Amino acid sequence: GEDVISTPTQCSCGMTADTKGVHFASCQKWDKRMFRHNQWRDTCAAAVRMAGMSVQIEVGTSETRQRPGDIAIDGWRNGVKLAVDFGITTQMDAAAPDRMAQAKHLAYDSLCARNHMDFTAVIADAYGAVRGEGSSFLNTLSKLIKEKAGTGIYPTPQDIFWRGMS
Repeated sequence: GEDVISTPTQCSCGMTADTKGVHFASCQKWDKRMFRHNQWRDTCAAAVRMAGMSVQIEVGTSETRQRPGDIAIDGWRNGVKLAVDFGITTQMDAAAPDRMAQAKHLAYDSLCARNHMDFTAVIADAYGAVRGEGSSFLNTLSKLIKEKAGTGIYPTPQDIFWRGMS
């Protein structure tokens, strides 16, 4: 909620950036969301491997060209494949991640069910916080890594990130 620039300025894309810097989070010219999204996807895929499970990246179905899973984990729960879709909202609104998750569920739940997969959305808000089903997924993944490692210590998101980058 702090000002990041002292006065509104015009971005090189032509739009006006307010003092809070809201525009910069969604500017198409300076967009880093896809980079962050892919980095998050790849890090979580590495974490799934750390937990001893098989993972696929950018999983689609033979039914459509849609890809409901940024990652898909074989046998996640009761032997059912789980399609996980990651998202990062740029809206400075506490309800935005829930709206994005709901939209993803509307788009992918029935497609996944027809293809014998479960679906979950892991959505970060504009500040990086993950709540709801996304938080539950990340917590479960962390517990599975702990069990696989046998250390008794839950890995932090930073641990998972740095291991995924190596």
